[in-house]
Amino acid sequence: MSSFRLGIAALCFSLANGGIVAAEDAKEAKFTPGTYYTRISESEIADPSLRVNAGLWQAVFRADGSYRVYRDRALVGEGGYSTKGGRIAIADNAVVCRGLGNGTYSFVSDGKTLQLTLVTDRCSHRRLVLTIHTWKKQ
Repeated sequence: MSSFRLGIAALCFSLANGGIVAAEDAKEAKFTPGTYYTRISESEIADPSLRVNAGLWQAVFRADGSYRVYRDRALVGEGGYSTKGGRIAIADNAVVCRGLGNGTYSFVSDGKTLQLTLVTDRCSHRRLVLTIHTWKKQ
């Protein structure tokens, strides 16, 4: 086989076994600041102590790394966030999370939606709200 054909074969093998995946990972790791929303109904929450989280949620992520979270139009938390390598670290001042530290989540975003998956977070309220549904961008 000629070196040209070997090169083409190697390129095809590379693309089939990681090159395309790496491109998809890079796309998924891009976080788009903006306003996202989701609605949580009480019937979706198995733990009775977490049912206070039912309602319409709005998260406003600013480009400067700050964010605010609203439930039914009332401000319930604000703080900072940072992203790196497909993960987002969230620090906030919400009363229900006080003393429990930051939360870290992996994320997938296509610019219109934001899906968060738990990596580590000791705050059960934040875990529920951030991961129960995919957030939609306004």
